[in-house]
Amino acid sequence: MPTTETSVALSLAELTQIEEARIERERFERARDRAERARAEQAERERAQAALAAQAQAEADARARQATDQAAERARIEARERVAAEVARIEAEAKVRLDADNAVRAHELTQLRVRRETGRRRREWLMGAALTLVVGLGGVGAWHAAGRTAQHERVTAELREREHSLVRERDESKRAELQSLERRHATLLARSRAADAQTARQTAESARGAVDPRAPSHDRLRAFAEALDGLEARLDTLDVVARLDRRASDLTAWSVSAKRARRLEAVRVAARAAKAETAGSDAVVAYERALDTLSHELAEKTGGGPAGATGEAVAGSTRTCTEGDPGCGLDGRPLF
Repeated sequence: MPTTETSVALSLAELTQIEEARIERERFERARDRAERARAEQAERERAQAALAAQAQAEADARARQATDQAAERARIEARERVAAEVARIEAEAKVRLDADNAVRAHELTQLRVRRETGRRRREWLMGAALTLVVGLGGVGAWHAAGRTAQHERVTAELREREHSLVRERDESKRAELQSLERRHATLLARSRAADAQTARQTAESARGAVDPRAPSHDRLRAFAEALDGLEARLDTLDVVARLDRRASDLTAWSVSAKRARRLEAVRVAARAAKAETAGSDAVVAYERALDTLSHELAEKTGGGPAGATGEAVAGSTRTCTEGDPGCGLDGRPLF
């Protein structure tokens, strides 16, 4: 009889130690859960800040591209206006010179008619002089016109070369942006859950296929970037859902051990909603809240922890008790 009392005392002491260890483990798990939630919230805030920064950068890039395009368009318009003004001025000067030449010729012809009586030789001399003068004036006018035309052609060639240079710079900028987006696409596809984000991945691939590598347009590059943003958001959501699935698996085991499996239906519904292709952050938050609710309910029903699983394991054990075994109770069954 003393031996049995000693065994009972030892068993109670060890059970007390086991209970204290279980309470300490549950306290550690709750602290770990709080830390995980804090890290998840911090990661969510960092992702939101990164998304805002990326959006601000994209808007700044769009404004810069728009300003460049507007500057190039203004330069082309100003060049056309200068060319048109130069052509109009040259035409006006040529018309004035032509009118002056016609007036001179008319005057000379009048003088020739008036002086016809002075003699044929003098008349021929005057006519020759007049013709020489007309030819000289015509040559000078033609020379000036040729100079103006050459200057106009040089200005036009310079403006055309400047416009081509701006177009080349813009095309190089677009190609560099396309290469950056392609690197980001490859990085996202290399993530572990890229195969699960089917819709977002197909959307990104379709947007990439719509971009012509030789002449990418701003609209299609912007569509490609937006598709990559959607793919990244979907992959982040899948990572969070995977973490919640691991937690749900632990809570499911706890629920089964505590015979509270009927409370898992709300968790299953929230999990299906969070895993849908169109699921957003609200569905993920609802999933996590469902897990928190289940955890609190199980903690209240089972006295703060999944002790039922341990008890069932002990009760179903095939170990036999021997005399003096501190792990056995008064009824001869193993306690742990």
